[in-house]
Amino acid sequence: MPSILEVRSNRHLCLNRCEDHACYTGDLDKAGCPMFRHPFMVDNNRDCIVCSRCIKNCNKHSVHLNVRMAPQELWDIEAPRRPDSFLIVSLGAIFFLFALHTELFEFIHQLQQTHPAMLGRLPFALIGSMIFFGLIFIFQIGYYLTVNLQASLTRIDRSLILRLLGYGFIPIILGVYLAVYFEIFVSQSWRLIANFREIIGLAEVQGGARLISPDASALIQVFTVAGGFFASLYATHRIIDRLKGGGVITRDLVLPYSLLFGFTILFIFFMKTSRIILF
Repeated sequence: MPSILEVRSNRHLCLNRCEDHACYTGDLDKAGCPMFRHPFMVDNNRDCIVCSRCIKNCNKHSVHLNVRMAPQELWDIEAPRRPDSFLIVSLGAIFFLFALHTELFEFIHQLQQTHPAMLGRLPFALIGSMIFFGLIFIFQIGYYLTVNLQASLTRIDRSLILRLLGYGFIPIILGVYLAVYFEIFVSQSWRLIANFREIIGLAEVQGGARLISPDASALIQVFTVAGGFFASLYATHRIIDRLKGGGVITRDLVLPYSLLFGFTILFIFFMKTSRIILF
């Protein structure tokens, strides 16, 4: 949804000239849309993975790949869904497990050794699953309480806030994921050369240098997270403005902005911790 690219079709051509719908169904030689979406019905990127099969299959040149303002869909989406917000908030919780997977393993082993009577006999995977779903539950409860408080303060329908507010968190969650995996990329990118040398039959390389220094990598990570944070602030501002129907919304932004700020501080803290542990 925050992509700068979108796949859209010319509805006039689809309605009046198309007969085979190969973009959606495919044919004997080419597969159709893997998401089972007809380009004629696509008005957002929520269910489109931009695989471009419909573009290649359409012989009427109706389907196009367009460039657009990246986050606009987050606040202009016509049919917000509760499952989307549930998934977005869950991804925020899962981030900590991905970023701190080494520490998580150590934490589980510590729990088993500290409480052998209670946890010693439980499988390692079961304890990890309990932590995994427990963290998601905590984040969902926090989001639900925030939505209820926001609804009581702004007199806006709670179900509408519940469905729509989560879209504003997408940029910050995307930013922290990119920041974490950027560090992994710059520290392990030497393996690309090693793999290429092995493919062409040259001697293997046992180690290599980083693309950039750790300090430069940390600075880029900070800018990435900051970019996601400010993008989330703006997206949330537009979402609240849409919910209120215009007017002064400064006070209405205090609660969601505070939640975003808290998320960002947690992300930065744990990202820094994972960087120390892993690298």
